[in-house]
Amino acid sequence: MKILVTGSKGFIARNLIKHFKENFIVEIIEFDKKQNLKILEKLTKGVDFIFHLAGEARPSRKKEEYEKSNSVLTEKLIEAILKNEEKIPIAFTSSIHADTSVNDYGRTKKESELIIEKYAIDFKIPCFIYKLPHIFGEG
Repeated sequence: MKILVTGSKGFIARNLIKHFKENFIVEIIEFDKKQNLKILEKLTKGVDFIFHLAGEARPSRKKEEYEKSNSVLTEKLIEAILKNEEKIPIAFTSSIHADTSVNDYGRTKKESELIIEKYAIDFKIPCFIYKLPHIFGEG
């Protein structure tokens, strides 16, 4: 099985990747914020499942940075999947803040949810949205 993990250097992704490597025989493809969005088309080719865990909670607090790391990334991820003519299930970590959308973080997480929901409905792909509370832990 080939799995793509976005936000691969983040807290949740690092622990998920470690768990998979210790317990399963899988090929893990990593994508993090230092990589160019244009590489997504190559990274999504032949992938069986995507854990979309990326999303900047506290960039320099500029609206554009929230958009780039949340809704724009999600949009580019879906575009890459469709360019490859793939149909890949996605598990997406959103936030409880998406329900209030009173700030740029919550708004861009909600936009990402809607992009994934549309993809799931339009192409009949199972997708999962997990609205997480505040996450704390090592690192």
